[in-house]
Amino acid sequence: MKKSTFISLIIALPVVMTFSFVSASYAFFDNSVKIDWSAVPAAAQNTINANIKGGKPYEVEKENEDGKDIYKVKAKTASDQKIRLKVDESGKLTGLRYAGSKDEEIAWSKVPAAVQKTITANLYGSKVDEIEKETKAGRYLYEIKAKTSDDHTIKMKVDENGQLQELKTGRYLF
Repeated sequence: MKKSTFISLIIALPVVMTFSFVSASYAFFDNSVKIDWSAVPAAAQNTINANIKGGKPYEVEKENEDGKDIYKVKAKTASDQKIRLKVDESGKLTGLRYAGSKDEEIAWSKVPAAVQKTITANLYGSKVDEIEKETKAGRYLYEIKAKTSDDHTIKMKVDENGQLQELKTGRYLF
């Protein structure tokens, strides 16, 4: 074997192995499959229909989380608003999110005082760009996006009681 061929193999082998591992890992963790609406249990369909208010689902996926079947649904309401839902096999709503748009953002004045306090404490002097309100497992969750003075992004999620659920920053702030 030529020396150049041998060197090419030494370089190519780790690259191929890395891509193979990444592909296999992704397939292992993502167990969702697209299904027909007719395959969704009646209890889950009832919950979904109640939340899309006369609209129609256009994409349904089924996945298994901790031994339970979960149905992830993308739909449009009768007023043509996009909505995403997660419902378990018993019909329990575990996630609800309306597609974001400027018209659907929440004004600061509509954010509960406990949530405002947590947001302010974690802004580090930044200005809030956007606040969205979503429902997860029957509770409100506020998603906040802000920019620092040096153009880094802060993203946080705060529950309706003011408890910080997630904080991501574009730089090390602490």
